[in-house]
Amino acid sequence: MKLLKCTFLLCGLLLLHTTATAHALWIETAGAGKAGQPHQVKIFYGEFEHGTLETVSEWYADVRTFKLWLTDPDGKQQEVEVWAAENHFVASFTPASEGQYRLHVNHLTGEVAGTTVYEFNSSALVMVGNKASVAPEPPIRKDLLLTLPAGQQPRRNKLVTLQVHNQEQAAKEVRVNVMAPAGWQKQIVTSSQGQATFTPEWSGNYLLEAQHKEEAEGEIGGKPYKAIYKIATRHLEVK
Repeated sequence: MKLLKCTFLLCGLLLLHTTATAHALWIETAGAGKAGQPHQVKIFYGEFEHGTLETVSEWYADVRTFKLWLTDPDGKQQEVEVWAAENHFVASFTPASEGQYRLHVNHLTGEVAGTTVYEFNSSALVMVGNKASVAPEPPIRKDLLLTLPAGQQPRRNKLVTLQVHNQEQAAKEVRVNVMAPAGWQKQIVTSSQGQATFTPEWSGNYLLEAQHKEEAEGEIGGKPYKAIYKIATRHLEVK
């Protein structure tokens, strides 16, 4: 009986691990906006490569309690209110002026799976105005952040360069999954400078997903953990 209980417990932990790591959270929004006009944003959780979107009530652990942050061209940050729909959250902000706006989510889950806790990160850029100045995206605190070079517009059959930072430093040897329309996937690894490249073969929506596990001890809800599994995403439209 003890062996049976242990088997059930092990299966449960494996299921939690699979559920968390097979899914990702990502932001979708138009890359261009207009000053004085509401700009729509959507946040999804699921398996992009399979076209699977989880209903909000079934999101892993407390991921649905994430916060969406907006950084304006002057560097001021504010929280953006979100509303739950059936299988995603929606948000809106109105740019006050022209410039570069960044949306960002960083959520450390409140549940420990075995000895690991999961952290979901996602970011998106919105350029407002034809003369908006383009600046490199700075790293964010201790987050795992996946970005594209300032001003880069991904195009079919043209090389795309991406950058990964972790704890404000270039993250080397990080695995990045490139997921494209029709379920196509490719895994690339960052260089010592935290960069990696790929060439999109189709036009359409892509999702980039970086994953990194690091040793870090702490406690959540009275349960200790020994590692943080970080997942960072960036949605992009290839012309």
